[in-house]
Amino acid sequence: MKLQRMSFFAVLSLSACRLAGPSELVGHVGTAKPDSAEAGTGSTASPEELPTAARLSTPACAPQASAPLTVTASPMVDVPAGAFPMGCNSAVDEECKPDEDPPHDVTLAGFRVDVTEVTQAQYRACVESGACLAPTCDWDPCGARQNHPVVCVNRVDAVAYCAAQGKRLPTEAEWEKAARGPV
Repeated sequence: MKLQRMSFFAVLSLSACRLAGPSELVGHVGTAKPDSAEAGTGSTASPEELPTAARLSTPACAPQASAPLTVTASPMVDVPAGAFPMGCNSAVDEECKPDEDPPHDVTLAGFRVDVTEVTQAQYRACVESGACLAPTCDWDPCGARQNHPVVCVNRVDAVAYCAAQGKRLPTEAEWEKAARGPV
């Protein structure tokens, strides 16, 4: 299968796990330590990143005669081994951030990546199995957004989902190579 340009990430050694790009995991992964005080007392983590963030309840999905809820895995694509330019190219990107410098070549082994993000329906199945916690907002796994990407999950949630699928989250370099597409 030919590699196509990806807009988000999902990379794994055995297979892929697609949740969101590094900054899409509820903004960014906070820096609060597990034993730190709650938000408002010096923590730099967003409320969703705190271990005590309020979770939404998971609705029981009623079977619909006209459109039964089906949960299917995302198809995967191979990302070939090789080198790629990692980092921001200031010649074509005016929004380079300090942590994207300096641009440098990185060589990776081949891996597989999901073609699409994890849907709310896919994540609901993980919540119902007990392996995952419900998201903290925008949770509609049975309704109109069941096939939309799951949001409002933090890194711990993402790791739990991927582990339940026999997968792992990608490294930063794997994500960037997959997101860039062929170079």
